[in-house]
Amino acid sequence: TPSYSCSVREVELDEDQLEPNKVVSGSPVVSSRVLSTSYNGNVVRGIWKCTEGVVTDVEEDEFFTVVEGQATVIVEGGATMELYPGVAGEFRRGDKTTWHIREPILKTFQITLYDDEDS
Repeated sequence: TPSYSCSVREVELDEDQLEPNKVVSGSPVVSSRVLSTSYNGNVVRGIWKCTEGVVTDVEEDEFFTVVEGQATVIVEGGATMELYPGVAGEFRRGDKTTWHIREPILKTFQITLYDDEDS
């Protein structure tokens, strides 16, 4: 991918299927757009959005920056993160999270994926 820049708020996102067993409450809608991947496919960069509700997830190694919205993310056995515009954070592969989204969250992300022998 050549060098680029974009307005995060203006990128058209594609709706993703949210597994029903991950929805704790509400009717959240998830959408995203992958902007680029590394030459070997192990690093993925993009934009992610989720509307109000409570959802669970198991994370990959991810660095993110919140652009819009407000949420509290509880990492099982770890941190409680208050997310709002300008906050940057990091998840570790395998973190079990519960997202309490009060205002739709829009974030940029960089995820590092591993082959099983790399973990």
